[in-house]
Amino acid sequence: EPLVDVSTDEKEGTVKVVVEMPGADKDSIKVNATEDHVTVTANNSGKPYNAEIPLNVEVEPGTADASYTNGILQVIFKKKETKPKGVDVQVK
Repeated sequence: EPLVDVSTDEKEGTVKVVVEMPGADKDSIKVNATEDHVTVTANNSGKPYNAEIPLNVEVEPGTADASYTNGILQVIFKKKETKPKGVDVQVK
């Protein structure tokens, strides 16, 4: 199980997922994202990495930007814009 850190930047409106995967083969890394979680799988000399990462806020999966450098996978998403629930009702 790789070390994982999820952080939210409210000012930028982004969510960053950092996964430590030393020795993982970059070509074997697969990232699958939904609005509320990320799945990361990879191989490292026969030792598979597999992580289901819940996100604390909803994100736009299509905005994902992933990079892998020096054993660290970083995936950045834009936060999903939350629309107010309900509608205002005019009182007559």
